[in-house]
Amino acid sequence: MNVLSHASKQQLVKKWQPVRYLIIDEFSMLSKEFLAVLSRHISIAKLGYSSDNGDFPFGGVNVLLCGDGHQILPVATSKGGALHHPATSSRFLTTTDAGLGRKIFERFDLAMTLKRQVRVVDPVWQGFLSRFRVGQVEVGDIELLDSITLTNPNCRPTDFNSEKWRNCVLITPRNSVQRRWNDAAVEEHCWRTGEQMLVFDALDTCVDQGKRRPVTMEEKYASMLNSASKGNPRKGKRERNGLPDQICIAIGMKVMVTTNINTDIDITNGARGEIVGIKLDAHEPPFSPTEPRITLKCAPVYILVRLNRTRVGRLPGLEPGVVPIAPVSRSYSMKVPVLQADGQVKLISRNIKRWQFPIAPAYAFTDYKAQGQTLECAIVDIAEPPTGGRLSQPNIYVALSRCPDPDSIRILRDFDRDILRRPVDVDLMKEDERLERLNEKTLKLWNELNAEDI
Repeated sequence: MNVLSHASKQQLVKKWQPVRYLIIDEFSMLSKEFLAVLSRHISIAKLGYSSDNGDFPFGGVNVLLCGDGHQILPVATSKGGALHHPATSSRFLTTTDAGLGRKIFERFDLAMTLKRQVRVVDPVWQGFLSRFRVGQVEVGDIELLDSITLTNPNCRPTDFNSEKWRNCVLITPRNSVQRRWNDAAVEEHCWRTGEQMLVFDALDTCVDQGKRRPVTMEEKYASMLNSASKGNPRKGKRERNGLPDQICIAIGMKVMVTTNINTDIDITNGARGEIVGIKLDAHEPPFSPTEPRITLKCAPVYILVRLNRTRVGRLPGLEPGVVPIAPVSRSYSMKVPVLQADGQVKLISRNIKRWQFPIAPAYAFTDYKAQGQTLECAIVDIAEPPTGGRLSQPNIYVALSRCPDPDSIRILRDFDRDILRRPVDVDLMKEDERLERLNEKTLKLWNELNAEDI
């Protein structure tokens, strides 16, 4: 069970006092355990104002879950941790929090099923997605996918020199592929446009003998070796707590925001845009404007990004939709070797504060990052990875449903047809039936309330 410190409780009480409604998007990624812990922590916060709040889930806050249960399932949780799996199922091991989370989920007694599709506009493509979603793919659906597979000699014509396809993105299940594609795309953008690539590292500092100082290269290397020796070489990642070790930027480059900065104006995790300005640090040494790649000594002061979608008005001195993004700080810990007075070397855990821009190139996404995105066009890889876990139906469904029609999507290479024919989890189908009953109940209640108002 997660235990909150007194200071954490006080912060929760202050934050949640005025809250009456909580909307959680992409609820398919919630686990039963997470829902139980979230409810418990909000209840603790609400108890700071009234003891009556402890009698209700989420301390009496009205909670709305939005999304599609057929999309990507929870990660870093036990098998069977998704909300649609009953806690009493003999198929999976369960925990106290899993049982509590499932009971809380079952108390959601109103539901609204959206009937009009907005992202996908082509009826043929929508028909395929609807059938795939429930495990009823037909022969014609396979033929449709073959017609948009790039390795198929009979693939539909695709003009990669057109403006539309030059701006397409890759959706892949592999983090390593996503990183390499983005690196290559940034290089190609700079080569094609003649824009200068600016490279800079994150600033990592730690407190040593009462003073904050930069982390040395030797300490970073020692920490990496220590992690690798334990079989956890950061899993190939090039970031810490969501902030990358190094960033490459250029004017005109497509970027994605990787953390919530200002949710009120849509500067949020997953927001996409284009770099239109870079403000260098006043202490940055002069460099040649003709060099194709420059490694900066200091991180820029801010980067101007024209967001694809934002509610921000026109900021003074900037064009509509353009917002400044500055570095943010995140903390992480690492073990570093420290020489002791007796001559022995001891691994000491240090708390590191990292300063870096919360952005990443937006030419390729993993299927997890793609969830919730609406893309003009995309190349999708749904072939089984050579290593690691196999692809699941939710991952493929998310990847294939980001674009409006089959003319806006291409499949990168041949794929296993059998993965499209796998039966949908029986617990998920039962949950669909329950939600449909709740939808009918909610619609009936709505009509009755409207009739009373007439």
